[in-house]
Order: sequence, then structure tokens, then C-alpha cells
Amino acid sequence: MDQFKKLNLKDSKNLIFIAAFAVAFIAAVLVGALAFRQPVVAIALIMLLQVAIAVCLHNAELWLHGSVIIIELIIGILASRISTVIIGAVLYAVTIVILRFLMEEKNEGPASTQAAQ
Repeated sequence: MDQFKKLNLKDSKNLIFIAAFAVAFIAAVLVGALAFRQPVVAIALIMLLQVAIAVCLHNAELWLHGSVIIIELIIGILASRISTVIIGAVLYAVTIVILRFLMEEKNEGPASTQAAQ
């Protein structure tokens, strides 16, 4: 969790990424609740679980993220909740992409720019 403590929240790019994530999360909950007529609490909990899994696995290899999404889709088909799982998979992917950008931004610093020169 030390990597998140070093995150500069005063940088406007980071705030834009965080705001984009918040919009994606709210949109996922609203689409699940309004378009697919699912209970709001259940959708919100599922989306929170997706985000928690993404945060725990954000440093993992790409094949692991693909496996997680495929397993979720299979479970969604078996449980007859494919629409909810698709929304969750999209939010999972959005979370991974935003975390990659946030961590990439954090890793760039004076040492990495000097190494590039």
C-alpha cells in the first residue's frame, strides 16, 4: 500500500483519472440498476468487489486479468446474470487501466527522465 501513499493527488492529471473512475463506477451502478432492473445495493456491492479484485491484482500479468474476466463471464452465464457480470468486467478493465496510468505517472520522476537522456 506504500505505492498509493506516494500518489500525488494535487496533480491535475491524477485528479482527472480519479474523476473518470468515479464517473465509470456511478455509471456502472446506474446502468445495472436502471437498465437491467437489478437491486442497487447488490449492484454496488458487486462493483465494489470488482474494484477490490482489480486493486489487488493491478500489478499482475495480463493473462491473469484475462483469466479473471473469462471466469467471471462463465460464472455469469451459469448464474443467469450475464448483464451484471459484463458491467462488472468493464469496470474491472477500467480500474486496471486507470491504475496503470496512475502508477505509471507516479513512477516517472527525475531519475527516470535522466535515464532516458
